[in-house]
Amino acid sequence: MPIKHKDKYSRIKPAIEFYSKKNRGQMFCESRTEVGALYELEFDTTIRRYQTQPDTFSYRRNGCKRRYTPDVLCEGTDGKFWFEEIKSWRGANAPSFQNKHHFLTELFNDVLGVPLKLRLSTAPYNCKWRGNLAFLYRYLGYPFCDTAYSALGSVREPITVQSVLDRSPGVKLSLNTVYAGLAQGLLGFDDRQKIGPWTTVWGADHA
Repeated sequence: MPIKHKDKYSRIKPAIEFYSKKNRGQMFCESRTEVGALYELEFDTTIRRYQTQPDTFSYRRNGCKRRYTPDVLCEGTDGKFWFEEIKSWRGANAPSFQNKHHFLTELFNDVLGVPLKLRLSTAPYNCKWRGNLAFLYRYLGYPFCDTAYSALGSVREPITVQSVLDRSPGVKLSLNTVYAGLAQGLLGFDDRQKIGPWTTVWGADHA
């Protein structure tokens, strides 16, 4: 994947560092909205890897030469590549952005043959969902023993995190193991509620 060097970043917007477990390296972005989206990318199982601020492209519009840097270049688990522009809901609905993005979308498809997609971050600000993502991020890659994996897989109906611990005394589940189950999709929960011992969780297959 092409990589844009840090020293070529915008001198107006400071680079924010973000360590990516998925990419096993440091990523850089330019806004808190982008940081929220990077958490989402880390948890997205359809994305194999990604690169922030991958390259800068020059183009002409209305007779003027302009420059554009996509926020992210993604590679899916199906081997396909695409660029993404990250916005909050408010930013994506600004008329000036919509006009520019429509132009760039057609340009990327026609000239590069690589799609430019819009990603609306579901965690652009300091909401509970963003806090949950940041909290669970540390548990991505957390290892499970077979007995713990089976115990978490046996959860079907909604119960609290504490109840998951209480119902499996022989397995000796830890609180960290249950949180890792949430992070890795073995358990589901209401993402509008802050995660804690009394958070209600359920089996991933529970509708």
